[in-house]
Amino acid sequence: MAGKTEEKSTKSNTRININSMLVGVATTVLFIIASINPDILKKDFWLTMQLVLVTPLLITSSLAYSKLGYKKEGKRWNTFAWICFVTGFAFMINATAILMSFLGLPLIGILLIFVNLLLTTVYAIFDHKYGDGSISEEITKYFLFFIVQIVLGIGVIFNWI
Repeated sequence: MAGKTEEKSTKSNTRININSMLVGVATTVLFIIASINPDILKKDFWLTMQLVLVTPLLITSSLAYSKLGYKKEGKRWNTFAWICFVTGFAFMINATAILMSFLGLPLIGILLIFVNLLLTTVYAIFDHKYGDGSISEEITKYFLFFIVQIVLGIGVIFNWI
């Protein structure tokens, strides 16, 4: 039992560290854009919304992951943490892709999202093959990520929304 708790704690700490690093990057990017060219943030609601929401989503993910080591409802906390993480991470990728589009490089933005979705698919396949989750659980987990990337990433770049 102690080994399982220690494993959960290590996994939680790793995820919290990743989230912290991503929050630092997102906050830095937001402040650099606001300092250099705030008109970019005023120009596009979807870019600004995604860039701003990265921070609370990833911080909430970290708080939820911190519960895994000692709460009985570990699966629920893990699911909530994962939803917050995947949405925040997708927003971060989308914001970068949208910025590339604003710089006149929409193909680079689309390529970023495409490569990200491809790598996520490969990761999901490995996670299913070598992990302990069911295929329906994997599909459900990654469905949100794909929808956010396609609708709020590619959709914004092509002005579909």
